[in-house]
Amino acid sequence: MKTEIRFDTDELAKELEKAGDEIVKRAAPTAALYGANVFYQALKAEVPRSIKGHWFSVRGSKKYWFEPGNLLKAMYVGYDKKASKDTLKVYKVGWVHKNAPYGYMVARGTKLETGGVNTPANPFMRRTYQKASAEAVQASADRFMEVAKEVLDGR
Repeated sequence: MKTEIRFDTDELAKELEKAGDEIVKRAAPTAALYGANVFYQALKAEVPRSIKGHWFSVRGSKKYWFEPGNLLKAMYVGYDKKASKDTLKVYKVGWVHKNAPYGYMVARGTKLETGGVNTPANPFMRRTYQKASAEAVQASADRFMEVAKEVLDGR
């Protein structure tokens, strides 16, 4: 006596490929955003805040007044349409340079040899990356899996 079982995987492979395409299409945008938001929240806690307002100018240019907490207010998370593709969604987290042009000098410090102010670096972006990158990646992965489950469950 002989028993034979045949299992054709062509249809299953087609369904899995279709589901995979749908998962990527639906999950990539929100998964990336979830990770970016984790990083953004951590960054807000790391951004240095001055107690009082301050003037800013570069090499004797016009002086600009900035209120305390201005750098924090200039922080943003935004979608980068240029860098993004169908399966890759890119979000940028940082500060709007126009609103806080001195942010780079805060992060990198200044060393002026012409009698200006020497300011030590406060690498808040690097610190945030080191502290929050693993959590941001996990948030992205968790969101991706949620969407994948929804797609596979037919929702």
